[in-house]
Amino acid sequence: MKLIKGYAFAMLATFTLISCEDEVPKIGFSSNSSEVIEGSTVSVPLSVAIPSGVSPIINFTGTATEGVDFEWAVSADGKELVFETFPDDFFDEETIIIEITGFSGSANVGATVTHTINISDPGMLVELTWIGQDGLSADLDIVIFKENSPGSGEYSEVFSSEDSGPNETTVLRGDYTNANYAIAINYFGGLSNEVDFTLNLSTSVGTINGNDNEISFNGTLTQYHIDEDSELTYVTLAKNNFNYSNFSNLIIDLPLEIILSWNAGNGTAGDVDMDLTLFYLNPDTEQFEVIDGSYFGDSPTETVSLPLNEPNGTYGLRYEYFSGSSNTLSFTATFSLNGIGNFSGTTNSVISFNGAYTLSNISGSDTNISQTFVKSGNTFSNFSAVSIPVSGSGAQLEDSFLKKKNKARFAGRSNKKEKGAARAILNLNK
Repeated sequence: MKLIKGYAFAMLATFTLISCEDEVPKIGFSSNSSEVIEGSTVSVPLSVAIPSGVSPIINFTGTATEGVDFEWAVSADGKELVFETFPDDFFDEETIIIEITGFSGSANVGATVTHTINISDPGMLVELTWIGQDGLSADLDIVIFKENSPGSGEYSEVFSSEDSGPNETTVLRGDYTNANYAIAINYFGGLSNEVDFTLNLSTSVGTINGNDNEISFNGTLTQYHIDEDSELTYVTLAKNNFNYSNFSNLIIDLPLEIILSWNAGNGTAGDVDMDLTLFYLNPDTEQFEVIDGSYFGDSPTETVSLPLNEPNGTYGLRYEYFSGSSNTLSFTATFSLNGIGNFSGTTNSVISFNGAYTLSNISGSDTNISQTFVKSGNTFSNFSAVSIPVSGSGAQLEDSFLKKKNKARFAGRSNKKEKGAARAILNLNK
């Protein structure tokens, strides 16, 4: 009887021991990989729920960094690992490689111990590349602006990329508010007078203009654009979640360029020099104020520009016979639009006016307005005929005494800005 009882007890103990061993769960992943959009949360299912009081021991590899790009936790029911990803100012496709190496508590590692989360960036990648003229230096920056209120045309800076490289890269983040944005280019500094650039915009999650995932813009900037008084070059667009549309044309602040060229006539071409000055007629003072000037002594042409941000009103040009021996100096003033604006009464983007000076025009021409026109927004009209100056005559010039002693571009274009001090406001109501 005691033997039977002992045998029965032994059998019961053996049965109980086997049952406890079977109750220790083997926990792994239900799949090998999953996808998530940066800034979103993803749940990774486990093959068996993690018991209460048990914690997984996990090793992370991949390109994403815990605490920077993501945080994680075990779900309340223990059936999932939950990952929260964070947006940033970099466009990158990242990965989180999760490896379960063990558990602190009564649980064992299951069959599938590794799972990869692929994080896609929902933003719009902004890439700017450029080449300076003849290998000369140039430094361009990217500034992203957001419209303050729908239809206001007033934009405030939200982010900028200001490296010194031969290129700039940033992102219009996917978590930014739906609104109108402007991607602006700032010619920060350099020696190149012609900088050819390409602005490339792309997305991997959403769309560009409904069907595409990429769009590019090309343009050229000059030394004029270094001046802090010039407007930034920009493209506007509308953001709707991860879709980007309604792209404007590339707007470069150089709506009107005036080039003065000449023929020396019976003089020696090399010893003839003309100068070109652009004025604005201030309605308050009724005086012409200098806007731009070109006074190169060794150039066969002179060029000035009328920026977008100059006020509407009357403008004057002075075509000055600065020096030379020609008694029949003929010249041409050519007005060119650079993809912006129009000339009233014509669809042409270039118009020209001719004139001729004699030696008597060398003296007295310094204080005369040779031609006037009117600016209204981006429309230019009311061009007068070219006026030939008379010795001793004058006009209402704010700087009628101005005489160029050094032959250089007036008020030369210099770097007035500092990195990190990009213009925080962009007003498109021009």
